[in-house]
Amino acid sequence: MTARYFSRLELANKIDWEGGLESFLDYGFGLGDLPEEDEALRTVAARLLFAWDSYQAIAQEFEDLLPEPGDEIEVALQTSSEVHW
Repeated sequence: MTARYFSRLELANKIDWEGGLESFLDYGFGLGDLPEEDEALRTVAARLLFAWDSYQAIAQEFEDLLPEPGDEIEVALQTSSEVHW
């Protein structure tokens, strides 16, 4: 497999280009995108990708428990004729 980023500087520039680490992770990359010889970077990236996947799953679970924006006002208006916002 050929690495997409051949140096840490190239990777740093891509992360900056994407608007930061969170945007870069959301864009998607894998360990195969990193140079095989940079074991330290690949080790930390593996941990980061695991944490990112866990975060996304938990964030989705959290969002699934929330009402749609605007629903709260409708519910509040249905349960009380005097709602003070």
